[in-house]
Amino acid sequence: MLCEAVAIGTAQWLMGLVARAQRMSLAGLSTDTIVLITWLGGALLGGLLLACAVLLLRTAVRDRLGGRPVRAVLAGSLVANALLAIVAVGMFGWAAFAAAMAVFGLVLLVMTAYPPPQRGAGAHRPVPGRPGAAPDTADKRPGDGGRAGSAGGAPDPTAGPAGPAGPAQPGAAGEPVAVVVSATDR
Repeated sequence: MLCEAVAIGTAQWLMGLVARAQRMSLAGLSTDTIVLITWLGGALLGGLLLACAVLLLRTAVRDRLGGRPVRAVLAGSLVANALLAIVAVGMFGWAAFAAAMAVFGLVLLVMTAYPPPQRGAGAHRPVPGRPGAAPDTADKRPGDGGRAGSAGGAPDPTAGPAGPAGPAQPGAAGEPVAVVVSATDR
């Protein structure tokens, strides 16, 4: 991403120099206006890609993607990378297209690998599979309130079919309540 930012900024600067040297004009615009627009476009696009590189570096160091503004900037960089890939295939060939799409895929991977931050009561729960995560709860069965039985995960034979406290109530003991509504239920 950093290499893309430098390459885009340098290419736009060189195009501005070429436009100035050849005294180009377009639809009555002066040469200086075209050069200024070219340089501003290169600075903005290079700045976006540089900001994305910094955000990705911060994500790698903190092992956490930021909130909505960070995701919005990265989504903007995905659009920019897709457009750059389309232009690259026409100007430089399929190898440049493959490189741009590799960057696209890596940024997309970062955005999908880190879930969005949660708001509310469960906001500070660690993500399973990451360092510092809660132990695996695979031995819990739905409907038993987390009472899987002994250490081996076998149910308690003296508890009966519904467990020692009777049938589990939806939402009891922190269990989520799921409501499924289909189109035919309306």
